[in-house]
Amino acid sequence: MAANGYIRKVTLRDEKLLTQLAKTGIASVEQAEKYCDVKIKRLKRLERSKYVKLTTTTNAGKETTLIQLEKRGKAYMQEKLMHDHSLARAQIDHVDHDLKLTEAYYRLPERYRDTFKCEHQLVREIYKERPYLTNKLETCIDATVEVNGEIVGIEVVGKTYTERTIQTKTEIAKAYLNCTKIKWIK
Repeated sequence: MAANGYIRKVTLRDEKLLTQLAKTGIASVEQAEKYCDVKIKRLKRLERSKYVKLTTTTNAGKETTLIQLEKRGKAYMQEKLMHDHSLARAQIDHVDHDLKLTEAYYRLPERYRDTFKCEHQLVREIYKERPYLTNKLETCIDATVEVNGEIVGIEVVGKTYTERTIQTKTEIAKAYLNCTKIKWIK
């Protein structure tokens, strides 16, 4: 499985985690263990092999170790799964928000996770279909997922959101992404 602390082969559990990281951008060690059964020892080997990067930060007064894709992990996901999709981009200063989005991803039934599209991918699609909007969108919803032929938006409500922000996100989701519903996560 591993030699000298490096991985020899990406396992199905690793792949499940890497796929989620490609779609939401970030996970905590706890989420990796709970949903993918990837333990810290394996995460450290994945890190040493440049598939993931581990960063410890303080979030809501609690120390949290975060996982993000690293160079080899990004290349692996682009080649294996995300050929025409953009990888999600997480921001270290939005940890709570991004971990809630990851939690929402894992709470989806597995058959719907394949249709999960991150904000970065959605914005790219909007700009591709409507070039006149390029670099003009103020915001966008966090993700979409297709459920029984319907496009459902997913948005983690940030602490600083105003009614205007929510209204704008709703308008973009309906007008440009054909969302029939939006799941608001607080």
